[in-house]
Amino acid sequence: MKRLVFMFVFVSMCIASYSLACDQMDFSLTLSNVEFRPGVTSDIYLKVFVNEKRPILGRTVFAIAGFAHTAETWKPFAEAVFEKDDRLFPVSKIVAIDFPGQGGSSIPEGMIFGEMVLADYVQVCMKSLTRLNDMYIRPRTIIGHSQGGLIIQMIQQQLINSGSSLSEEFNINKALLLASAAPKDLPWYALESGMVGQLIGNYVTSDAVLGPIVFFPATDWPYIFFSNLSGILASGAPAPQEVEENGYNCPEPLYVALNLSGTQPFERPVVDAGIFKIENGTLLRVATYEQDILIRPEENQALYIHLTGDQDASGVTVLNGGETVHDLHMSDPEFLIDFISAD
Repeated sequence: MKRLVFMFVFVSMCIASYSLACDQMDFSLTLSNVEFRPGVTSDIYLKVFVNEKRPILGRTVFAIAGFAHTAETWKPFAEAVFEKDDRLFPVSKIVAIDFPGQGGSSIPEGMIFGEMVLADYVQVCMKSLTRLNDMYIRPRTIIGHSQGGLIIQMIQQQLINSGSSLSEEFNINKALLLASAAPKDLPWYALESGMVGQLIGNYVTSDAVLGPIVFFPATDWPYIFFSNLSGILASGAPAPQEVEENGYNCPEPLYVALNLSGTQPFERPVVDAGIFKIENGTLLRVATYEQDILIRPEENQALYIHLTGDQDASGVTVLNGGETVHDLHMSDPEFLIDFISAD
């Protein structure tokens, strides 16, 4: 009997020690068999960045990366936030998601990777948030970069359509959009000028396993996302070797690219006006960058007004300077500390 008690205590201590270690350092989670279409599943990888100074008391943030970006691209941002965020209840964890077939997530079972669309990403996020809540990992803030910002808009739209909201369904009370892509009927110069179509077309390929994809090789990836309006690379841009070694880039399904750009047979997603009105319970904030070649500040201001009805665009932060490129959250994330820290 004493031996059984000893074994029970020993095992309990080991579990507690493991749990404490996970609470205090970066770790990863894999959500098995996440079904995002009937009969279509993927094992979804989440990278959890932990504020080692305050690993428990603080906010948990759910992070959605942009086009051809993995969860690992949030690491520079997470480190900067943890270092500088000195509020009473700072950010304690940033939970970054990899979509099926990207980063640490498995390719989808039951469909071709290259034929996924943005609505599939919406379902993956919603199912993952539900699973995380069941595991007592409960984000109160959601943040999206570029395409990830559009995914947040689409999640809110789907929830509003069903009579709910991010606030009601997941208790998410703040949404932060960084250089966010916009839905149908809002201006997007990079698309209208043909730049986005040319960019996609230059990197379309077909993979024997993945099907039709868009893939930016590590040699080109920094120039696409870190160049300013004069074509100068931001000083904090990762070198191609870093992109490769850190696993920052990933293939994107061709259908997602066509859906994002509204290229036939797809249209850009529709997002209704006012879905982030204050009465819907989630405070919306948008950060946009002077030197961003893909998303212009005036476009993000129009997006914010569309989503909130706030004609003064009071929730928009425009960051200026020669280094304020599309992937600012990676190249110089300290620019964004005040933005994420503001209530």
